Amino acid sequence: MVYELASEQPDRFLELVSYLPHIIQDIFYQYFLLGRTQEQIGVTLGLRQKQVWQALELGVDGIASVSATGALPPTVLEYRTSVEQRKTLVIDEPWVLGHFTVSISDEDVEKLFSPQTPDGPA
Repeated sequence: MVYELASEQPDRFLELVSYLPHIIQDIFYQYFLLGRTQEQIGVTLGLRQKQVWQALELGVDGIASVSATGALPPTVLEYRTSVEQRKTLVIDEPWVLGHFTVSISDEDVEKLFSPQTPDGPA
């Protein structure tokens, strides 16, 4: 159903996905629009495949609920990743740019991926 929605009604897909927590939005975009596997998404986001699958299941429930009632169920809003599941992102660029590590604090992660962020849907 979600594949059909993404391919046949992309505007509606993007609208419904915009109600999801940002981390689940990211997973949806990678899975349904970019065609990445759950394993590939897990590696990219520092999650286990099972967590990606759970996020997809919650997201499907969420967009079905938004479509039917206009609201997300609490289980979707409570989706979080724990600190030990997050990996440090290391970017290895050509020597002219140098070597560096990109990191973010746990507080900033919660601000960015919490469904209550100011830039999230109303």
